Amino acid sequence: LRNLTEESSQKVQNDFKKLMEDVSAAKSTFSLKENRDLCDDILNYSKEYLKEFDALAKENISNFKNGITAESEDMKNRISKMSNIGLEIEHKIQEINKNAIMLREDAYKSLDIDLVILAIVATSIFILISIVISNNIVNSLENFKNGLFSFFAYLNRESSNVELINLDTKDEFGQMSTIVNENIIKTQKGIEEDRKLIDETISVLGEFEQGDLCQRLNLNVSNPAL
Repeated sequence: LRNLTEESSQKVQNDFKKLMEDVSAAKSTFSLKENRDLCDDILNYSKEYLKEFDALAKENISNFKNGITAESEDMKNRISKMSNIGLEIEHKIQEINKNAIMLREDAYKSLDIDLVILAIVATSIFILISIVISNNIVNSLENFKNGLFSFFAYLNRESSNVELINLDTKDEFGQMSTIVNENIIKTQKGIEEDRKLIDETISVLGEFEQGDLCQRLNLNVSNPAL
C-alpha cells in the first residue's frame, strides 16, 4: 500500500476481482443461508476495499510522481480502514470455513444415523422375507404331506376317496405335486377298475354256483395281471 505502482495497483484489482468471482460462484452452491449472507458481506467489503484502494492508489502514485514521500493523515486513515476491512473479510471467510466444518460433522452424523436406519430396515426386510419364504416352504411341505397321507390311506383302504395335493406353485414343490397328482389319478383309476372287476367276478361266480355258466366278464382293465 505504501509503494504502489501502476502494475501493483492493477494486480490488486485483478486479485480482488478474482476473489469476488470465486465468492459469487461459491455462494450459488451454498445451501446454508448464513453462508450466503457471509458471501454477500465479503462482496460488499471487497467493493468497499477497492473503493478505498483506488482512491489511495491515485493519490499515492500522483505523490510518487511529484516526489512527495510523506503520507498525509487521510492516507493513513485509508490504510487503517483498508486493513480493518481486510480483517473483516478474513473473519467472514473463517466463519464460512467453520460452518463448512459444522456441516461436514452434521453430515457425518446424519450419515451414521441413516446407515443405522438402513441396516435396521434391511435386517427387518431380510427377516420378513425369510419368514415368508420359510412359511411358504412349511405350507408347501404340509400340503404335500397331507396329500401323500390321504393317498396312502386310500391305498390301505382306510379311506374310500383320495384328495389330490393342493399345490399350484411354480417351484420344485409344485412340480413334484403335479407329478404325484398324475400318478395318484392313474393309481386311483386302476384301483377302481380292479374293484369293479373283482365285484363283477364275485357276481359271475355267484351265478356259476346257481348253475348258470353263460355269465361272462365284460370289463376292460389296465392292469395286465388281472
